[in-house]
Amino acid sequence: MAYLGGQEKVDQKCKTIIGDLENSDNKTIIFSLIQAIKTDPVQNIRNLNLFQEHFVPKFRTLASGMTSTDPITVENLPQNILDQFLNKNRDKYLVTIYPKEAVWDLEFLQRFTDQMGKLDQRVTGMPSVFYVLTQIIGRDGKIAAVLAIVVIFILLIMDFKKPVLAVLAMIPLVVGAIWMMGTMQLLGLQLTLVNVIGLPLILGI
Repeated sequence: MAYLGGQEKVDQKCKTIIGDLENSDNKTIIFSLIQAIKTDPVQNIRNLNLFQEHFVPKFRTLASGMTSTDPITVENLPQNILDQFLNKNRDKYLVTIYPKEAVWDLEFLQRFTDQMGKLDQRVTGMPSVFYVLTQIIGRDGKIAAVLAIVVIFILLIMDFKKPVLAVLAMIPLVVGAIWMMGTMQLLGLQLTLVNVIGLPLILGI
């Protein structure tokens, strides 16, 4: 947990005290203590008990000073926490709703966004933004692909000087697009944000 939280020093200190689970040969503080006790059990256990008698009261005082049994209220929270979850007047709270499935599934994302919209039209967040973004890119990607085909056809007419030759030159492009979409359907592939953006470029090439 310390490592995941970016606390590398805490992680290294824990490994020094209790050992590294990935390294069975390391000599830890606890291992060294056990070995020292085995060399002279009577004297070292007596020393350990003496240390404990002096350490426990001081540690209990320190631990008690860092704890509080008072209920946590809004007034006790730090300013940066209040700014994240309350408005300026401190009379409205931020409500966070977590989806139970992956928002990368567009079908679930659509259902989730629709349900959130029924709760409140002001709902916002990355899932909502991502859903709107996919709609915009999908719509504009199709428009860009159609415009690309139109521009390509106009350029072919300007190049060949005859509409018939331009149509013949478009046949490989159309057949290739049909093959591509058919193959994607057979393999269970779908158009994504990345390949929709690149589709006009592929058509132009």
